[in-house]
Amino acid sequence: MQGDDGRDSFRFLDEYCRGKLKEWLAVESAKVHYISSFLIPLTATHSIRLFTLNYDESVETALSHQRHAVNEKWTAGFDEHGWSPDLLDSTRFEIYLYKLHGSLDWVDDEKLGKCSVRWPPAVESEEIPQGADSLLILGADAKLQAVDPFLTLLYRFKTVIGSCQLLIIVGYSFGDRHINAMIIEALQRDPTMHCIVVNKCMTSGEALPSEFKRMVDIEKRFHFIGRQAKVAFESGEIVQVINSTVQTVEEPF
Repeated sequence: MQGDDGRDSFRFLDEYCRGKLKEWLAVESAKVHYISSFLIPLTATHSIRLFTLNYDESVETALSHQRHAVNEKWTAGFDEHGWSPDLLDSTRFEIYLYKLHGSLDWVDDEKLGKCSVRWPPAVESEEIPQGADSLLILGADAKLQAVDPFLTLLYRFKTVIGSCQLLIIVGYSFGDRHINAMIIEALQRDPTMHCIVVNKCMTSGEALPSEFKRMVDIEKRFHFIGRQAKVAFESGEIVQVINSTVQTVEEPF
């Protein structure tokens, strides 16, 4: 499909949206404080593994404001040398952030490779073009990509949820089949694993894909909080459900 000027309309739309993403998804520090206010108290007893499908920098902004700079007490897998997955395997951080579909601050530079512009002292970072495209997985299809950092991040997701007792799912609409498949596999492998779903559009399991039906209706392994994330975080409701859910989980057979 071409416009009157001969340009491919879909390509134009793709380029236009990519160019506007940073503007559209910009976040103010004051509006995301609730994220770190919820996460940081939990780090007193646990390290947090946080997986997100969002491209924006909400989590990074919140953590940088209240938890120092990246790679001091939290990491997203990048340092001054670029993509460094070993950071995600270390035990020295309180919060580990995995952005499965990429991030606005990631670029794939011809010379420097995959790196994060969040690092002001990054090696030769001044050479990264200001208009460089962010490293993102866009669109509904082809979200399974066998290249790093996406391949490693997805593998970490599969590994972590395969060994956790409680999975907290915030704002996810269950629209990615490969993510759903990994969640189901983890639930099938561990009969004691439970999920808490925080979503203002989900007060029950009716909106979930049919493959979750047994785990919702019969096994009662899903617990729903039908509120916006900010409200659920600030009210303490998530912590209450976590405590009540963990108490009801029986020991494995």
